[in-house]
Amino acid sequence: MTKTSQELKIEYAEFLNTLGIQSLRSLGREVGVNNPTKNKTKAGLIELIIAILVGELAPTERTNRGAPVKAEAVNAKILLRLREIGGSTLDEILKRQKDIDALDQEIQKAQENKNVISVRASKPSEPFMDTVFVGQIVQKGSYASLYLLDNSQLELPIIIDFEMMAEYNLKEGDIISCHLKKKEGFCKVTEIFMINEVLVSDHRRQNFDLAEISFEKQSISIPSNKFISWFFPIVKGGRSLIVSPSKAGKSNLLKDVCVGLKANQGVKTFVLLLEQQRENIFQFQELLSKDELVYTTYEQDVEEHVALAELILNRAKSYAETGKDVVLLVDGLLSFAKAYDECTAVDGKMLSSGLTSKTIRYIKKFLSSARNFKQNGSLTLVCTTPIQTGNPDDDLFFAEISALFETIIRLDSDLAKKRVFPAIDFKNSFSSLALEHIKEMENESVISCVVNSGSYEDFISKIK
Repeated sequence: MTKTSQELKIEYAEFLNTLGIQSLRSLGREVGVNNPTKNKTKAGLIELIIAILVGELAPTERTNRGAPVKAEAVNAKILLRLREIGGSTLDEILKRQKDIDALDQEIQKAQENKNVISVRASKPSEPFMDTVFVGQIVQKGSYASLYLLDNSQLELPIIIDFEMMAEYNLKEGDIISCHLKKKEGFCKVTEIFMINEVLVSDHRRQNFDLAEISFEKQSISIPSNKFISWFFPIVKGGRSLIVSPSKAGKSNLLKDVCVGLKANQGVKTFVLLLEQQRENIFQFQELLSKDELVYTTYEQDVEEHVALAELILNRAKSYAETGKDVVLLVDGLLSFAKAYDECTAVDGKMLSSGLTSKTIRYIKKFLSSARNFKQNGSLTLVCTTPIQTGNPDDDLFFAEISALFETIIRLDSDLAKKRVFPAIDFKNSFSSLALEHIKEMENESVISCVVNSGSYEDFISKIK
């Protein structure tokens, strides 16, 4: 069925609005827009390109006069999408500009990955106009910078204009895909394509602190661990805490939860590992991408522990604002508290846990970030902290924060020594949704036996 001129305009506009200004200028030069670089606004350039594509404006003949242009080549995948919308009309326009057979070869090559509009990499000595960078926005006093996630070897600082942040409704914690351009002593963001994995044209957000909160309890599926799903369900916007003595398996249980969350396509997972051993970090690196994992080791300064914790929290908040269900796993809540306490050692009254009152308030503020929005989106926290380590301060810290959690999973070192995994102490663990789930289970008699008698080993042998 032949499309009308108005239908073509709408489809062209929807696609072209997803492109950056440099890609539009290259495309405009390709289809015959007169002096595309003089069209300063994106909307004006799109209007001229569409007018040529639908036949309302004659394309300008291309000349070789003047200085060579920057980033001349247009991506073949863009041409492929335009051909899909308008049929052979694009071929007729491009015949005078370039060999149509060469275009066919480019498009055929592009069809191998037609769903991704990528750009060619530039040489190190050239501006970065054609290379896509992915990074997180970080506020630094009077300006904003970009913390790169996929190219940490870039030595120059990256600056973002506040005008651009206001135009795209950006804030600290957002992850953007963008173009950079080298300036004297720094790089500048010139175009933005995606914000928090959403195209700029489709990006919508709600204010994290002002959005209306829903108290409806919706559990998140954890297919990798039936014990968590049955007895200690993780709910959207909830807070869960795993506590255990040393070597009882809390990090392994957290990794098992992470595996289940990664298998759940409706959930975005982030992990924060604080003061961890390299082996533990490597296990999570195999599961997660660079933007999903933030970690520190014993060698790093306490200021870095706190900065990275706030970085990943802001990242999780930004995703939740766009309507996504986000789960943040934190391994080392006590290490985080001690790092913050060391940074602000002179402030606040010292409590029985060995930490200042300011530190406890800060940790409670961090934990209170968990919430479920009525208009879609949620942030869920799953944390770990040690107990029964021989240091009474650790138990007192747990007592300070335990009231904030709806679910507390306590592990037993005696079960861990018997090679039982997960070594959950049912008698001393708690979940606000446990009773509701127990009533729904078909093997209610077996479960009640476990809860009442604590015969966990017998239970495992029966259901395995």
